[in-house]
Amino acid sequence: MPEVLAERVVIQTSLDPWLDLVGAARYVSLSRKTLLRAGRRRENPLPLRSVGGKLLIRASELDTWIEREHRRRVERPRGEIRDTVNTLAAAVLEGGNGPGQDKPLRSQSSPTPARQETEGSRPPAGADRVRKGA
Repeated sequence: MPEVLAERVVIQTSLDPWLDLVGAARYVSLSRKTLLRAGRRRENPLPLRSVGGKLLIRASELDTWIEREHRRRVERPRGEIRDTVNTLAAAVLEGGNGPGQDKPLRSQSSPTPARQETEGSRPPAGADRVRKGA
């Protein structure tokens, strides 16, 4: 009868390694600071995990995040952005409110009060003259 050397063989390969923040930054060619900011965002946050005070992420999660981020930025229609800018510009030019604002941006009826000059606020005599020969 053949001799059994092991009941089972375990082969472990790291096909989806955990990366620390430095490794993740190298992997995607971004700065650590950019990845930290991405982890704090509300929309499409980077799924960082804190283990023993170290931030970790799987390489596959980083790949997925990059794809989602690309789609989010590319698929947003340019017309939507242009329409939003035009709406805000029209509201400002009319002196009204932008979308969702309750207060006017600036009252059209009351001009900005003129600046009162005090003795200490005047420029020195001759400060407005241009130097000749310089």
